[in-house]
Amino acid sequence: MVQEIRVNSQNTLAVLLAQEIGGIPIELATPQQIINLARLVAEEDLLQYATAIRASAQLLPVELDVEELVQAHLEHLLWVEHRKALWRSGRIRSPQSVGCGMRVEGREHLEATLGFPTVLIMPMMLAYEDALWMTHSLGGSREVALYGEGIIDDSIFAEIAQLVDLSNVRLVGATPASARDVIRVLRRKGCFLTYPDFVYRGHKVQHAQFFGMKWPFSSSFIALCASAGNMLLPCYLRREANDLTMHFAQPVEVPHREDGAIDRRWVMHLVGASVARLLEEMILFNPAQWLLLLTLVAKAEQRAE
Repeated sequence: MVQEIRVNSQNTLAVLLAQEIGGIPIELATPQQIINLARLVAEEDLLQYATAIRASAQLLPVELDVEELVQAHLEHLLWVEHRKALWRSGRIRSPQSVGCGMRVEGREHLEATLGFPTVLIMPMMLAYEDALWMTHSLGGSREVALYGEGIIDDSIFAEIAQLVDLSNVRLVGATPASARDVIRVLRRKGCFLTYPDFVYRGHKVQHAQFFGMKWPFSSSFIALCASAGNMLLPCYLRREANDLTMHFAQPVEVPHREDGAIDRRWVMHLVGASVARLLEEMILFNPAQWLLLLTLVAKAEQRAE
């Protein structure tokens, strides 16, 4: 049983950053100021962030320099808060002013899914605004259904769509009608994109083994993945300064089956286990930049339990 640690939200880090740099808005922070605060939070164990990161590292089945992970993870959390503030303050006004570079590795795996209904399996590593820009940067006219909690109410999607071309992206919510929209996009050989590594409280969940513990996944997401003929396309990101690399891996096809040959619940179980395994593999390639690392040991709204 993992001992849960109480850690404040990433917004608390943003407040600390503003305090440390003289109360100016976080979007004005320099890269060195972000690094300095990450070091301070790590060394002083402010609000138990460092304790929680060390505890999370112990659950990962890979050898790590734990103190390096603490510093790197804190810096990435702060960088993401900085990026959110840049977008939401209006300082990013065009694709040319985004301030990030983007390259793609494994594009052949993405291209292998053309002509198939495709569900992207991607751990949460970026601010939502940057994820939208990333979707735009991939180019192409393939239809994309995108789900995000509370995005419609916040009008974030509409604001980003004024800056970059999202004409092929369809924003969907949590209603039954939205679920049908996603199914229609997939039937037209489009893509479905959301973050599958967490689910908010109040949503139906399906559990799977994830880093050795019982972990909640959205049952609706697993059900969408489980349709015969779907391609599950793994993708993770790596950031160096403001440059992002998107890594695609070989897709997994959900096999066709004879009607009634396999119980639907068993299919859901197998697909849920596959999604968990794919996420584990990708997170272990870059654990420091997985935004939900602390949810392994800390109470968080993203754990629907």
